[in-house]
Amino acid sequence: MKWNAAEASILKQITRFIRRTVFVPAVMIADTSTPQTVTQKQVLNATGPEEVLLDALFTGKIEYSDGVFTGSFSSKISSALRWVGAKFDKRRAAYVLNPADCPPFVFSASASFKMLSAQAHQKIKEHLDDLTTSLDALIAEDPIDVDSSIEWMTRDYRDVAEQLAIRNVLSHDSIEALKRDYADRLSPVVKKFTADSIRSLRVAVDKNATSGARFTTLIDSIQTRYGVTKSRAELIAQTETSTFMSVFREKAFGESGVKRYRWQTAGDGRVRDEHQNWDGKIFYYSDPPVIDQASGTRGNPGQFPRCRCIDRPILD
Repeated sequence: MKWNAAEASILKQITRFIRRTVFVPAVMIADTSTPQTVTQKQVLNATGPEEVLLDALFTGKIEYSDGVFTGSFSSKISSALRWVGAKFDKRRAAYVLNPADCPPFVFSASASFKMLSAQAHQKIKEHLDDLTTSLDALIAEDPIDVDSSIEWMTRDYRDVAEQLAIRNVLSHDSIEALKRDYADRLSPVVKKFTADSIRSLRVAVDKNATSGARFTTLIDSIQTRYGVTKSRAELIAQTETSTFMSVFREKAFGESGVKRYRWQTAGDGRVRDEHQNWDGKIFYYSDPPVIDQASGTRGNPGQFPRCRCIDRPILD
């Protein structure tokens, strides 16, 4: 989709903050906890199938519990399991081997993996808990920079004002006040978004811990949650920018003496029916129409999630 410069700037900063504070540390904990070095040391004296099984057990590709091997079975791993006497059970889609017949190295490797995996999951949860308690300070240390977004909005307003021969009276003080207002609006939004991301990631980590605690699925869970978070960040960047652009234009045109506007939709099939009803109609900035029938919310163009409508100023 097409992004304007104001939206792109906010999206980049929100995504960077979430990635750096929440997801990158979680992935690093998982990576450093993965017992690759342990695997290498253990397999130095192992050859063939035993080496394959050690690697699979230490990295969590497979697990052995109560006489059953579960996990991801590559051709090499399957061959190694058959080498130790395990039989494939089609009903369970797993390999089975009586504990009495299982080689001792399988038990020790499984135990080592479970211990390291449990520690990794716990470290990630501790990281997320620490983030929750320090979130206010982290946001204060790295606030969203709205300057470039406000500059884009200012240029957009001045272009429209010039086209309509509106006297441009948007002062420097007004622009600075708008910057502060925008930053103040964004701060709680970013905090709630980050807190929600932390909670959802913690749920994913807990779920992985109770369903086998494999490192591979742990990384997959973190990546999946990051993908969902990025999508939500896009919606937030669009919504907050669009909403504040509407506030900005109302303030800017108000200082130019403009009190009314004509509602204009994007003119395509994605326009909401409610908003289509307002297309071409005239409203006062101070008395906007209902933009969401379900909630009864009133607002000017752009003040509803993913609303692409705009206001066309009317000179009185």
